[in-house]
Amino acid sequence: PQPTPRPTPQPTPAPPAATASGSFSSSTGTYLNLVVSWTAYAESGGSRKMKVDLAASSYSFSTDALWNALELTVNGTTYSANSPAVRYEGESLRTTPLASFTVNVPAGNVSLSAVWHYKGSYSGVALEDISAYGSAYVP
Repeated sequence: PQPTPRPTPQPTPAPPAATASGSFSSSTGTYLNLVVSWTAYAESGGSRKMKVDLAASSYSFSTDALWNALELTVNGTTYSANSPAVRYEGESLRTTPLASFTVNVPAGNVSLSAVWHYKGSYSGVALEDISAYGSAYVP
């Protein structure tokens, strides 16, 4: 009998190359802050997208999962996500991922803001909302 030919494997397409990236963070006056990191890229059809990651920067802290506690606003359009439970008891500054968004964006200036409706305290400081504001330029 003749051996059955195996299909030729297809290469995995490479992810789109970033055209711009950056980050900014809140300034709560404590060691608990919201960090916003973004990467813009062009898709094959010419449209532009932005991946935005929200993370908590802190020393030791814990919080329960919070429903719809994260909001990202990009050029006036708001997106929401739940924040996960976090348990960190280390002695070094750590960045803990909270949520990730991928959104369509135009070329040019893009305004970004993020809010974590934390509703707690850190180091004795009440933090109802932790907010971070920034902008990006998408080529």
